[in-house]
Amino acid sequence: MRNYIFLIAVFTAVGCSSENQESAPETVPYSATELLEAVVNTYEDRDYYQERTVTRAADDSDSGNDENVTEEYYWEFHTDDGLLTRLETHDQNGQTEYEVTIVPNRAVLHYTEGEEDASIEDPDQMHASPRAASFRLMLDEANDDAPYQVELSEVAGEETYQLVTPGDNIFFRQDDYAEIYTDGLNGDYSVEVTTHEWDPEFDITLFEREGITSEDVQIIDRRGLDDS
Repeated sequence: MRNYIFLIAVFTAVGCSSENQESAPETVPYSATELLEAVVNTYEDRDYYQERTVTRAADDSDSGNDENVTEEYYWEFHTDDGLLTRLETHDQNGQTEYEVTIVPNRAVLHYTEGEEDASIEDPDQMHASPRAASFRLMLDEANDDAPYQVELSEVAGEETYQLVTPGDNIFFRQDDYAEIYTDGLNGDYSVEVTTHEWDPEFDITLFEREGITSEDVQIIDRRGLDDS
C-alpha cells in the first residue's frame, strides 16, 4: 500500500512538472537595445530590395473608402561614392511615383509618371537615407529609457521579434532581422513586406534619370533653394 501511494505521488509530481514546462512562456533573448543593435548591424551598409503593401487610414466620404492602399518597391544600394535608393509607389488609381537618388548625397529625382515636369532636390533625413539610420535613432531613444520592449510573435507563419515602441509595432524576422511588418499603435497605417531580399544584383540604370523619365520631361533643379 505504501508503494502504491508513493507511485501515485511520483506520477502526480512528474505530470505537474510537465504541465508547467508546457505552459511556461518562451524567454525573450533580447532587450530592446540588444535587438536594435543587432538590427542596425545587419542593415548597416548592406544592399537589399523590398516589395511592400502600405495601408493608411483615409477619409474619402465621396467614394466611401476608409483605406488608402499603395504598393511600394524599394532598393537600397551602397556604392563607393555613397548610398543610392529608389522608391516606386503605385497607388490604387494606377499612378506611379518615383523618388530616386541619382547622385549619392547630392541629388534625388522626384517624378510622377505622366507629368510633364520632374524635380531634382537635395537629399534629407526622410529621403535617400538608409533604413539603418532610422533604427540607429530608435537605438539612441531606447538608450534614453524610452518605453521600448521586445516580445516573441509570428507574422504570416514567420517567427518574429516584435519591437513595441511609443508609436509602432515593428516585427523583425528572427533568422535574419529583416523588417517584415509594421503597424501603427493607433491603427492608422500598416506596412506588410511581401518580399525582402538581401544582397541582390542591381542594375545601375535603376538609379539613372534616363531609366525613369522620357527625354521630353522637363527637369527642374531645386537643389540649394532652401539654403539660407
